[in-house]
Amino acid sequence: MKTILFFGSTYGNNEAIRYAKSLGVRTIVTDYLAPEQSKDKLVADEYWMISTGDLDALEVKCRQENVNAIANFVSDFNIKNAAILSARLNLPFFTSEEVFRYSIDKRAFKDFCRQHGVPTPKDYFVDSNSANQDLSKVQYPVVVKPTDMAGNVGLSYCENQNELRQGIKLALDKSPSKNIIVEQQLTGDEWYSIYAMSQGEIRHIALNAMYSEPGYPSCCYSITTTVSSWIRRWVSEVNPLVENMLNDMNCQEGACFVQGMTDGEEIYVIEMGYRLDGDTMFIPYKQLINFDLIHYITDYLLQGKSDPKALPSSQTEPFEKCACSYMLWTHSSGTLKNIYGLEDIAKMKNTSILRKAYPGDHVDQFRPVGNIMFVSDTCKEMCQTIDYINKTIKVLDQADNDILIRYTDFGTLLKNDERQY
Repeated sequence: MKTILFFGSTYGNNEAIRYAKSLGVRTIVTDYLAPEQSKDKLVADEYWMISTGDLDALEVKCRQENVNAIANFVSDFNIKNAAILSARLNLPFFTSEEVFRYSIDKRAFKDFCRQHGVPTPKDYFVDSNSANQDLSKVQYPVVVKPTDMAGNVGLSYCENQNELRQGIKLALDKSPSKNIIVEQQLTGDEWYSIYAMSQGEIRHIALNAMYSEPGYPSCCYSITTTVSSWIRRWVSEVNPLVENMLNDMNCQEGACFVQGMTDGEEIYVIEMGYRLDGDTMFIPYKQLINFDLIHYITDYLLQGKSDPKALPSSQTEPFEKCACSYMLWTHSSGTLKNIYGLEDIAKMKNTSILRKAYPGDHVDQFRPVGNIMFVSDTCKEMCQTIDYINKTIKVLDQADNDILIRYTDFGTLLKNDERQY
C-alpha cells in the first residue's frame, strides 16, 4: 500500500485525501495543530503532530513510515517545504525549490519576465532605508508590496509620498527578507490564467477574472469567474510569451497561475504562483472542462509520471458556460457567531462550498471566511445565482452584525461577457 503525506489542512487537501483513499492509498496529515483546528486530520487515515516547517523530524518520520508522496496544493509555505523534503527523500514533486522561488520572490519573477519580453508594470528601486531615500521621482499612484508574501499581505495603494512612506514601512514589517517592490498601480481589469504542465508541455487551462464590490478595497475579489473581456487579447498577445517563459523556467509538471492586469489599454503581468489558486476555481473546472486538477496532480505525486495526452486543450475562446467562485469576504473584524444559509445554498445544482471559518473563530477585516463555487449556463444566470446567495446567506458576528461583503455589480459582469459579441 502506498502512503501519501499531506502538509496541513488547506484548500485542495481534503479533495485529494478523499481521492487517494478511494485508490486504496494510506493518507496522513501533518502539522502542529490539533485536529479541531486542522480539520483534514479528521478525514485522513492518520495524522502527525509535526510542524510542516520541521523538515528534519519529518524526514526521519517519512523514512520510518515508508511515505511515497508528499502533497500540498495551495499554501506557498507548505509547497516550498514539500518540495525540499521530497528532494531529500528522492520522491516526485511537481516543482523544485529552485523553480518555486519565482512564486515567492516577486523581484526574481519580474526580472525573469523582462528577460523574456513579458510586459510588466514600471517600478522604482526602494531599499529598507526608506526614511533617507529620495522618492521624488516616483509617479503616483503606486502599489507597495513585499517581494516574498502572498494573499495581499503587506500591500498598500499610495497616492502621495506620505502614503508611500507608510506603505514601505508596512511592507518591510511584513517581509521576512525585508525586500519590497514599489511599482505603477494599475486600475484596470485583473485576472489570472491557470496553466497545467506534463513533461514540459504547457496548456492554458482557463483565464479567471477577479471582481470586487465597488466601495471596498480592490484586492477584495468577491467574484472570480471565467467571464472576462480580455480572453482573446491575452491568448493572442501575451500568452505565447508567458508559455515560453514558463518553459524556460523549467515548469515541467503540475499547475501554476500567472496574474495579468491592464491599465485599460495595455496588458501587464504582475506575478505567478506555482500552485493552485486560493479562489478554488479548480473545483468548478471539473464540470466546466471535465478536468480535475487535484486528481491530476495527486496521480503525478503517487506515480512519478504524467501523460500530456491527459491535459485538456488550451483555452483560446470564451467558454460556453460560466464558472464562478464567490469568496465570502468580511467588511469588519470580530468573532464569528455563524454562517447561516449554507444548507440551502448547498442544495443548488452544480454548487460546492468550502469553509475557512467556524463559530467562535476570530475573523479579520477584508479576509474571506469561505468560498461558494458553481457553474452557470450563462452570465445572466450566474448573476441570478449570486443574487440568490446574497439574499440567502448571513455571516454574523457575536453582536449579530452581518459582516459579509455582498457583490452586486452585475452590470460589470454582463458588460465583460465576450460571448455577446
